[in-house]
Amino acid sequence: MIVVENLTKQFAGRDLFSTVSFTVSSGEKIGVVGPNGSGKTTLLKMIAGDEPLSNGHVNLTGGQLAYLHQEADVELDRSLNDEMWTALPELYSLKNLIDQIEDALILEELNAESLAADLNRAHERFRVLGGQGIDASIARVTSGLGFSHADLKKPCGDFSGGWRMRISLAKILLKRDEHILLDEPTNHLDKTSKRWLARELGDYPGAVLMVTHDGEFLEQVVTRVLNVEHGSVMSYPGSFTQYVEGKKVRQEQLDAEAGRQEKEIARQEQFIDRFRSKATKARQVQSRIKSLEKIDRVSRMSESKATRFQIKSSGRIEHKVLLAEGISHDWEDSPVL
Repeated sequence: MIVVENLTKQFAGRDLFSTVSFTVSSGEKIGVVGPNGSGKTTLLKMIAGDEPLSNGHVNLTGGQLAYLHQEADVELDRSLNDEMWTALPELYSLKNLIDQIEDALILEELNAESLAADLNRAHERFRVLGGQGIDASIARVTSGLGFSHADLKKPCGDFSGGWRMRISLAKILLKRDEHILLDEPTNHLDKTSKRWLARELGDYPGAVLMVTHDGEFLEQVVTRVLNVEHGSVMSYPGSFTQYVEGKKVRQEQLDAEAGRQEKEIARQEQFIDRFRSKATKARQVQSRIKSLEKIDRVSRMSESKATRFQIKSSGRIEHKVLLAEGISHDWEDSPVL
């Protein structure tokens, strides 16, 4: 469980978040949405412990937490298969130890009995931790995210930045921590991989908290939506569609309440202006002024508006922007250009 209590974050002299509180229960699938710049990524970083809080607390109970950043975290010289194994440090160390002992047994005769005992202990620990099924799990996860079986032997440096992000995501899914934070997990995925990931996250036994602008993907996965806006986090139970409908209803309710309050404030201000100079009404005027000062103003929910701009062409471009001559390219021993 993740418990966020009275979280406050100040940035550049303003409150990015102010006394935010919410809980993520075991097994929940939660989408984090909101306008660009509202603090969605910062919120994940604070929960992960990568960003300090100005005030408040984040408490994690009942397991480990994994965080998918927007930058890939892979060793470029390591093969994809070995990189996947690093998601499970103890098993990866045992796997390498078993290989080393088996190699030593071929060369060593004097210490064969001791080495055999070490090998048995390593094999037993490997079995207890479920190591015998890891290769199959690696194949399943990498295949689901679009990698071929042959890709497992390739160094991570052979893959583009987008594919390296898939590797980082695959490692988190393989490790299966009790809580996972995903920042834009679908950014580099095709439709087939997105469909697979939606099913994988839907069946994931742990809690999932993810930032994404992909409403269609959220609709397939989430059981709750957190809307991050104006320094607050509002929770909406249900699917993404239910969130959209719920936010619209809430906006209408707030607008109506704000309208009623604005009318009442205008009525009180009119009374104050009318009788301010009359001594017989001085006590009533002062009473209403104090009442207005104490009013907790209802804020209307502002609609997010996209920034629109247009670049107009000034006509014919007189200079060459790009010149390509004599280009050739082969892919898997076949010429494509």
